[in-house]
Amino acid sequence: MANVNVTRNPPNSEIYSHIPIAEIVKLHNLGYSHRKIGKLRGMGPAAVGNRLRKEGILGTFPKVTEAQLKEALNDPAWQARQGVIDPVVPTNRVVCLECRELKCELNANGNHSHLAGKHHMPAAEYKRNHPGARLVSFKRSAAQNTRQGRTKTIQDLMAEDAEAYVTPEVWKAVARDEEWEEHKGIMKFVVCRMRSPQGYRCGFKSKSDLHLHLKAWHGLTSAAYRELFPKALQLPLGAYPAKNKIAKTYADRRRKEISELQASDKRASELEAYLKETQAQLKEEKVKRDHLRRRAKPDNQKQKTVMGSQVEACLPRLKLLFAHPQIVPDPRRRLVNGWANPDFSESEKAAARNAAIGRTLTKDLPLAAARWLVAIQNGLTFDAVKVQHNKYRKGL
Repeated sequence: MANVNVTRNPPNSEIYSHIPIAEIVKLHNLGYSHRKIGKLRGMGPAAVGNRLRKEGILGTFPKVTEAQLKEALNDPAWQARQGVIDPVVPTNRVVCLECRELKCELNANGNHSHLAGKHHMPAAEYKRNHPGARLVSFKRSAAQNTRQGRTKTIQDLMAEDAEAYVTPEVWKAVARDEEWEEHKGIMKFVVCRMRSPQGYRCGFKSKSDLHLHLKAWHGLTSAAYRELFPKALQLPLGAYPAKNKIAKTYADRRRKEISELQASDKRASELEAYLKETQAQLKEEKVKRDHLRRRAKPDNQKQKTVMGSQVEACLPRLKLLFAHPQIVPDPRRRLVNGWANPDFSESEKAAARNAAIGRTLTKDLPLAAARWLVAIQNGLTFDAVKVQHNKYRKGL
């Protein structure tokens, strides 16, 4: 992995040289913590400790031995396996695997953290060089848990950390056998077999698919890991039935979706065929209408116009007939008995007689007679003339 450039600030001895050591010593003798002194004098707590250490007031940083460092490098959970009773590393400290020093936190905020200030190394690079390495002490992690409303104690965190990685003895067997989980019948986890660029092992026990751990800690894909360890499992043996069930459920859902899509496509094709057929029918009907429209007679030659205008032309004469003094008292009797009057033609009197014989209201007799007259003159039925005359009147 390429080293990430870290901006180097001037050393603390230059940045805080204007602050007299006498003031720092005075506050230290009053019992103030390094953090409190730093806030009061505008400097970092690590810089306060360095100034006091330089004056001989404080001792040097505590460290683990070389042998202990070797053990820690070969087991990511080395500190957790010691427990809380008389451990080599106190629970309020964490080992820096680069220099053996014991710190409360390796990656504090700012450029003056231990990793950035002393080793010029970002936390991501440190974690890649030392898989599974902690950055903060167990005590600080427990305090953070308490602030976030969780109930895990230091013992719980140490037990979790120890359980998350295989022991050095198990790692030897895992490193020799890529199929160790299958040969031993391990159902609940798979072991990560990756090593850091410096050769330090991982040994993380993944209870789910290993690809998330590979990406987060080693920057690897599942395919790249498979090339390095072709026979190694990436999913616990016990998870395969559940994975197969999930895969089956997914396959069933996909088959259902495909069948629905196919049915939808079939409906769409049927609808498309129906629309094409409908469009063809509409086009054919339009052609027929256009043909009929071209063949249609002018309005003045249509039956409703011809007959309607004839009825309207006959109507005044027949109104005069029914208004005659001899007809008004009893039109039906007069006309049926053969009323004679030279002022009106025989066809007009016949039409009036036919209207009088029918069950027509007295006020409507002239109109009925006019229609009868047109029917007689054209050799048509009364009803045919009536229909065409009604159409004529509606069109006016």
